[in-house]
Amino acid sequence: MSPTKTKAKPPKAPPLLLDDALLEAAVLANPFLSVIPRGELKMLAVPAMLDHYMEQLAGIFKALGHPFSARELELLREKLGARLERGFREHPNSIVTLTYEPTDPPKKGLRCSFQSTSTPTDRNYETWVKLREPPLFGTHPDARVLSVARGISPPARVLDIGAGTGRNSLPLARMGFEVHALEPTASFAAQIRSDAEAEGLAVRVMQADVLDPRLALAPSSYRMAIVVEVVTSHFRDVAQLRTLLARMAELLSPGGLLLFDLFLTRGGYEPTPLVREMSQVVWSNLFTREELGEAMEGLPLRVISEVGEYEYERTHKPPEGWPPTNWYPGWASGRNLFRVSNDGLPVELVWVLCKRI
Repeated sequence: MSPTKTKAKPPKAPPLLLDDALLEAAVLANPFLSVIPRGELKMLAVPAMLDHYMEQLAGIFKALGHPFSARELELLREKLGARLERGFREHPNSIVTLTYEPTDPPKKGLRCSFQSTSTPTDRNYETWVKLREPPLFGTHPDARVLSVARGISPPARVLDIGAGTGRNSLPLARMGFEVHALEPTASFAAQIRSDAEAEGLAVRVMQADVLDPRLALAPSSYRMAIVVEVVTSHFRDVAQLRTLLARMAELLSPGGLLLFDLFLTRGGYEPTPLVREMSQVVWSNLFTREELGEAMEGLPLRVISEVGEYEYERTHKPPEGWPPTNWYPGWASGRNLFRVSNDGLPVELVWVLCKRI
């Protein structure tokens, strides 16, 4: 007699999943329910900010659920660095825009692209005219300009480079000087011309750049030249500054005077790349004394005086003329660059007076 076979028991049914938290987590695991990031990030084109930007970008993309691998970060750094360099060369106020979008949702991954944009200086100024309350550069002439001009007798021909809206050109003309005002921005030049004509003043207005080779100005024809708030904003290195000074030496008559202002470092301070680049972004281009000497080397110009601009103007301007604008104190004191309240910053805005020899 054969043994009786025992029937196999059916498998026990698994317990029901009734945990709401667990079930919802399982539903949310569906990749189609993920947030799909798409957008853009804008950065000033400052090459020395690359490390800072990369740290921020790594954190942003991680927070978006798309952390980059080491290789991806390396490629991103390479492309961003090149864009920052390119944008900064074009203009210190260039903006680099990083656009990101999913590669193939719901798969993970982001596609990134870069674009850099900049606004020409004259268009920046035209925007100021539309958006800012006048006067854009103050109602009163620079006290140092008037002081130097009073030492010239009789009044002669004066060249005003980057004349703005004429805050120095018009008062000099009222003193009897024959003023040639060079101003590249169309609306500024038009305002000087209109105001001069209304008063019958001897101001010749030229919408031009003094370094434009097409601009015909007679050599040795000016007794005085002023270059106010121009080097600080538009001349970015020693070579550019030297080109300007050489042009001034060409246009001044022997014994003529050149007055310009610029930010000079103090106490042997050597700006880091970040500080130098940011100084250009905030219209406060920095030069060391050695760089100023290099720019002037061999030129027929001799420095005859230097004076700190901020204190000079604050002391010598009439009370109703100080400050000339709401932005001037912060800018002229170097605090547009160094956002601190401390005294003793290692930079100073200086009036430099030179004589053509």
